[in-house]
Amino acid sequence: MGYIVIAGQRRIMPDDVRVVTFLDPDGLSFYASLDPPTSRVYQGEQRPYIFPRRLPQGASGVSGLFGQGFREAGEGDAIKALAKVVRTVVLHHDGNVSSKACFATLLERGYSTHFMIDADGTVYQATDVADMALHAGGVNQVSI
Repeated sequence: MGYIVIAGQRRIMPDDVRVVTFLDPDGLSFYASLDPPTSRVYQGEQRPYIFPRRLPQGASGVSGLFGQGFREAGEGDAIKALAKVVRTVVLHHDGNVSSKACFATLLERGYSTHFMIDADGTVYQATDVADMALHAGGVNQVSI
């Protein structure tokens, strides 16, 4: 039985969906690949791979890396708070032969993503959905 990670919580996926997360020994992880854990130098510029995702202006609270503390005042439910922020799914075709190759390319270029899908349908989750990956320019904050 597979799962994905949302705000630090494991969410069960259907049995026929193979998922490998950043928590798994054979997983691809933007957290484990970073030294220091939130930045990289790309073309001479220090650049984070992953940012805490922030709540909309006017709402209180802020996420932490790896989905810790993502709460809206009075709500106490990280998933509900996250649902108020994420409203877009961005799909990319990267031209790589595998998720591992895509991951290596993203690391090299100073980018990140939440999910990658191999040709056999295996889903790789490399970042908690509660954290913001760098993959979609001006809509990173509101997208996975």
